[in-house]
Amino acid sequence: MQITHIGRLAGAAFILWAAQIPALAQLSLNIGSLLVTPGSPTSVNISVNSTSGTLPAVVQWTLHYSSTNVSGMSLQPGSAAVSAGKTLSCTSLTGSVSCVVWGMNKNTVPNGVLATANFNVSSTASSSTLQVTNAAAASAASSLITATGSTATLTVSSSRLSNLQCSPAAIVPPATATCTVTLSKAVAVATTVSLGVASNSSTVTIPSAVTVPAGAASASFPVQTGPVKAPASAVLTASLNGASATFSLSLLPPVLVKTLSCSLTKVVTPGSSTCTIALSAAAPTGGVTVALKLGTATTALTIPASVFVAAGGTSASFTVTAKAVSLAVTTSVVATLNGSSQTFTLTLTSPFGGGWALPRAAPDRRASSTAWTNSGPGVSKKLVL
Repeated sequence: MQITHIGRLAGAAFILWAAQIPALAQLSLNIGSLLVTPGSPTSVNISVNSTSGTLPAVVQWTLHYSSTNVSGMSLQPGSAAVSAGKTLSCTSLTGSVSCVVWGMNKNTVPNGVLATANFNVSSTASSSTLQVTNAAAASAASSLITATGSTATLTVSSSRLSNLQCSPAAIVPPATATCTVTLSKAVAVATTVSLGVASNSSTVTIPSAVTVPAGAASASFPVQTGPVKAPASAVLTASLNGASATFSLSLLPPVLVKTLSCSLTKVVTPGSSTCTIALSAAAPTGGVTVALKLGTATTALTIPASVFVAAGGTSASFTVTAKAVSLAVTTSVVATLNGSSQTFTLTLTSPFGGGWALPRAAPDRRASSTAWTNSGPGVSKKLVL
């Protein structure tokens, strides 16, 4: 019995095949389910899978969709059709598009992606279906191949982008901040949120996107920052479903030691002096630790190893303690932070001036004496030292 199958493309009849052989081969046209976001472009593959081993040379089908939820439907040939040197021809009606993969050759179409459907999801879309129907195919020998279509679910995600936050909000580069995108509710499947940074923030590096895992409502990503010479802001952007959120990350130049001073320049030993360091700007979140050391090593002066300036502070004080010295000692206190340093010179002196003044011993009147006599009529005097 002769079997003839006629298709119509753009109003013209197209004979797919005419054969005397019974249909023994089988194939399926499969379309995958999608989770889509309202107001976004989307694509889905239509794949061919021959289950009998006989590959088709011609395939046709009709794709049905909801014209309320989907617009701008167009198809392009997939890798399987391209590798066989085939052409994809389609004609569209409201809510459907009929296509045929064919060619002026006897090449067969391998299993794989037959075509890709590209379309836009309406901003008010609800969940619906995509259906592949009227599937038909023939081999290079004009043999009928029984073909079946499939149905896919188009699930519309209702989760919206809610917030973008970074911690800390201000950093001193080079440093890393952690930012988090938050959605209005947990997503049923993994959802990708696009990320961006303002073009004037060349020292800031972020990933191009972050994925919110299925069952979660948020995801975090790192922000790497390079050094800056002056205060700056990096504006980060997260985008999903046509909505966006921004965060301005403050970038601060390194905090430096601006001045170092002590209450005394000369310390009479034993004694002490109170010293104060001042910063070039307020200490960032977490505070800063300023390292201290002696400019000239000496055991006569004791100083702490460092002094801490709390977040938001601009200065801090510490005490240096001097031991008693017999001769004057000159040294210095050095404060360093982020490559900057300040020095203050101190002189340690004896309470007796240049050195210890040894007390004179009392004379021993028993060991030393001098006598002299003043002679006069009837007078004799002696002086004892």
